[in-house]
Amino acid sequence: MKARTRDALRHERELRHAEAKAYEHERELRTLYDAHERELRAAHEAAVEKAREAHNEVIEARLQNLNHFAERMEQLQQTYLPTARFDRDHAALIERYEREYRALSERH
Repeated sequence: MKARTRDALRHERELRHAEAKAYEHERELRTLYDAHERELRAAHEAAVEKAREAHNEVIEARLQNLNHFAERMEQLQQTYLPTARFDRDHAALIERYEREYRALSERH
């Protein structure tokens, strides 16, 4: 019986040692997993930031194009003749033409 008790104690010691090794291995795996997760998060955050910067650059370029287009439209609108002014100048031109036409008709 003494041999059986000794074997049982040895076996229990081996089990405890194996259990301690398993816990240590699990801690090492958890440490590696946590480090890997931190690396992935950092890579993800960097990729998101890079995408945001690229998106912001695209938006900025579009806004600049729109601003340039708006400035060009303002410049173009300054060349337009208001309807009231056109009507007034056109009426004056017709009146002048008719006067000159009558004057020439009376001469001949």
